[in-house]
Amino acid sequence: CRFSSASTLQGRFYFATLEGHVMHARLCPEPRVVPVVVEQPNTDHNMFCYLVPPDNDDHRCGGGMLMVRYYLSLDHLSADERRIMKRRRKVMDVIRVERENRWNLIQVFEVDVAGKRLVPVEDIGRHRAVFVGDVACFSFSARRFPCVAGNAIHMGALGARCPPVGVRYLADKSADPPFEFT
Repeated sequence: CRFSSASTLQGRFYFATLEGHVMHARLCPEPRVVPVVVEQPNTDHNMFCYLVPPDNDDHRCGGGMLMVRYYLSLDHLSADERRIMKRRRKVMDVIRVERENRWNLIQVFEVDVAGKRLVPVEDIGRHRAVFVGDVACFSFSARRFPCVAGNAIHMGALGARCPPVGVRYLADKSADPPFEFT
């Protein structure tokens, strides 16, 4: 299996495939890959999936393993959702439409391993900061680092496919542009 990111949960190893499936790598009694979540929409490789380990600091709100999906385009939206966005484009100014488009490029799910499904989440806890990228995915408590926004997804450097999103704030559904390094 080709995978895009990996995570551990309760001493077990999980990974996200390029198609958006969540798999469990079992080592005993003999090594094998066990599908956990496989009924994903066909996006024709229009997305990148990142598994984020659970947050050990705050189990009360959104502390479980997350999957963050970054879409290359808005093709994952339904025809109705795309029509609504076209109508809004006529009414809104260009800057606001671009921000809305960037926001729609990212979806966040909690991985329900027992139920074998992904549960969409709109809130991961006001103190949880999630960082995703090709090299690593992790989360920590924003209480320890007050300069980092909580209840937000911070997109890291993604190599050649840098997203037009730097931070996605879940509370107000807004997105900041990526950081520019000189």
